[in-house]
Amino acid sequence: MASHLKHALKHTECPVVTRNAVKRVLRGYTLRMYVVYVIQSQKDRQLYVGFTENMQQRIATHNKGSVPSTKSRRPWKLIYCECYTDKNDAMRREKYFKTTPGKGAIKHMLRETLKSTNHDAVSLKRNI
Repeated sequence: MASHLKHALKHTECPVVTRNAVKRVLRGYTLRMYVVYVIQSQKDRQLYVGFTENMQQRIATHNKGSVPSTKSRRPWKLIYCECYTDKNDAMRREKYFKTTPGKGAIKHMLRETLKSTNHDAVSLKRNI
């Protein structure tokens, strides 16, 4: 793969960009995407950070109640995601988002989204 394409795809914010859209651009290249995501409970407005290779399936799993840590706070809505071509980079980012500075970064990046959903900033610190 051309180095400029690798660089451009290393860290792609992807609320709208799907794996298939990226594959169409790179016709003939095999590309695995790893996604770090933030979902918000529609029940109590609290946030959850996770990592997956299949975003649609993972959100469905959360909403079906198959994830013990999120089962009682269903339904969930995707509010943010970042896509990576390297699994270790994605896992590192997920781990960062679960730290105190990472929680602050989420709060800062998503301040308008969180305002529009009446998210309590205190719950962000307690529940990610």
